[in-house]
Amino acid sequence: MDQGQKAARRLLAGLCIEAKLADRKIIQRWQETVPQGSFDPDACANEILESAGEAAEQNSQILARAGGLERDFLMMSQQTGIRGASRRAKRAGKGFMAYALANLIAIGAYSLVVGALMVLLRYHYGWSYDGLIDGAVSWVQNLL
Repeated sequence: MDQGQKAARRLLAGLCIEAKLADRKIIQRWQETVPQGSFDPDACANEILESAGEAAEQNSQILARAGGLERDFLMMSQQTGIRGASRRAKRAGKGFMAYALANLIAIGAYSLVVGALMVLLRYHYGWSYDGLIDGAVSWVQNLL
């Protein structure tokens, strides 16, 4: 078996594990070999693919996931380096601008409601806010 076939079997076995097509006991046994340093990827792939059987080659989820992995590998160079950094910066900038705009709209709406209430209270009950404003100004002056 050449290296390409070995690599394909290893990837297919990994996809079978992810899709939960392989026997859980076999997976656990191979998981225990990894920290011990006795992991053999080809033997593991053979055993996983044997336990998955025909489902490994006929499952449409595996084909879709393989396509997703291929796309991720293809676009990996675009996500790193200068292009990736600029893309992340643009995303962060858009996120900040959306956050700032949402907060400005919320504060504006709140201020409009409070202002309308103040005008209505002044009109109906003759409340004057001059004393409150003068008190706030003198309080700030005392702080300084």
